[in-house]
Amino acid sequence: MTKFSHSEENRDGRHLDVLTDEENGLRIIVSRLGAQLISLARVNEAGNWIGFLYRDDDLSVPSQGWANHATVMGYYIHRLKNGRSLYRGHEIKGGTHGFLRAKTWHLAESSTEGSGAFLKYQITPIR
Repeated sequence: MTKFSHSEENRDGRHLDVLTDEENGLRIIVSRLGAQLISLARVNEAGNWIGFLYRDDDLSVPSQGWANHATVMGYYIHRLKNGRSLYRGHEIKGGTHGFLRAKTWHLAESSTEGSGAFLKYQITPIR
């Protein structure tokens, strides 16, 4: 059995990367929109995936409340201190949230070889 596998899915207009540890029954799903982790799950004895994140693997828009998945990380990853940042000498204004979560990231590299696996993303530079 291969220890790790990587597959791509298109669901609800989103391009997703699925990275699975087949040996240990662990899986992550990353949306290329914002490179957002949308699922961190473990398979149970019945063969069903049990998610750990808020709204794990749910791409629908909620009627109210937080629409993303990693609520704890969101406050750190997406905030711009004082609503501004500098990139190569140019000011970026973005309120309390950053602009990167609204951008489509591209899968630059992935590996399922050896004792670990990874997904590496990149984004087109700001010009």
